[in-house]
Amino acid sequence: MNGARGAERIILAEGRFGTVEYAARSSGAMEAREWLEAQSESTQRSFGVREGKIRSELQFRHLRAKVWEFKRSAHRLFCYREGSRCLLTHYYRKGGQKTPPQQISRAEQIGEEHIDRESNQAR
Repeated sequence: MNGARGAERIILAEGRFGTVEYAARSSGAMEAREWLEAQSESTQRSFGVREGKIRSELQFRHLRAKVWEFKRSAHRLFCYREGSRCLLTHYYRKGGQKTPPQQISRAEQIGEEHIDRESNQAR
């Protein structure tokens, strides 16, 4: 990764519905990547993001505007949809019935930082 100066675009999967990628914060940090790559191979596969497969619509849920979540028991991997791109933003271990609004806002913030960063680099 090139740090705060440049964004490394990492596409995990590409298919007819678009791409699954890691979102980078303005600092260059890729929170979803850091969490996912620290997990076992079976946990990584269970989310299906590396293959671009949604195994069940119950496990991929729309939360608000451009924010979605991949669900596996109490594990949540958030993503920000931008056109045909699914930008993985961060992980959260859910403790209650509802997804905390601050986690949804966090996904929006990370996704927007990523898009702004790409726009600034294109100039």
